[in-house]
Amino acid sequence: MTSMSVHGAYPEAGQDEDYPMVKFGHAKDRRVDLKQVQAGIGVAADGGVPVFSRVLSGGAGEVSQVVGAIQALKALAGERRLLMVADSKLYSWDDIGAPLAAEADFIAPVPASKISDEFWAGPDLQQPRAGGLHRLAGGAPAARAARALPRPSGHPAHPRARKRDPVLQMRRILVHSTGNAAGQRRARTKRLAKATAELEKDAAGQRPCRGRR
Repeated sequence: MTSMSVHGAYPEAGQDEDYPMVKFGHAKDRRVDLKQVQAGIGVAADGGVPVFSRVLSGGAGEVSQVVGAIQALKALAGERRLLMVADSKLYSWDDIGAPLAAEADFIAPVPASKISDEFWAGPDLQQPRAGGLHRLAGGAPAARAARALPRPSGHPAHPRARKRDPVLQMRRILVHSTGNAAGQRRARTKRLAKATAELEKDAAGQRPCRGRR
């Protein structure tokens, strides 16, 4: 710990007790006539790299900070779960099998080409469901996949599929954007109107003309 002396009155009544307070204390610079705040820092043994710091009130004793600092360092050094965020290239039996075996968390988009149109037509958007399992057949990026319904929909097997490999199960999240859907609906309507106008124009041009007698 080190102390930083300050000049001024700093009455305790005007300070917030939820934060380190400017007080008299054991001054490292021996300026016992000045109030102070203190700072504590923890560094790595191999190179003195700072890994922990804390600001303390001016009157805090070093002895009373040891237990709290050790507990904070223990929490800092604790196990951290890894969340892997990937693109659709992760979507293969081998690549997904590795984080599943390591019990690591991951999230990645399933390529749209790997899920049948029948699946997308199945979910009821008015009654969203939590969860649902996604099944990835052995060795194949082309999955047999599960609707949030227990009945899987078939996909062609990848040539490298290994029948001995187990089927992997993952939780799938379906995201539906009402704004995106509305935009696509407007675009479809516009294209259909344009195509209809062109067909009507072509039909009108092919009608036989009646000459005058």
